[in-house]
Amino acid sequence: HKPVPYTARNRFYANGWGVLSFENGQTTLLSNGAIDGSASSLLLLPDSDIAIACLTNATVGNDFTDQITFGIANVL
Repeated sequence: HKPVPYTARNRFYANGWGVLSFENGQTTLLSNGAIDGSASSLLLLPDSDIAIACLTNATVGNDFTDQITFGIANVL
């Protein structure tokens, strides 16, 4: 297996994952979703081998669950 240069038109989205960078340059992967009665976010920090999940039984939307996962990541 050889790395292939990244040439996608949208460099912030990859097969259902949001590709984001922290201020320190660490790349993260974010997947989230919500329906009536629940919301969730999964944040992966591949360079640190860390996964952070936020699951709720409330109609709060992904802004809430994303803030929780990023808040946890910021203190790690």
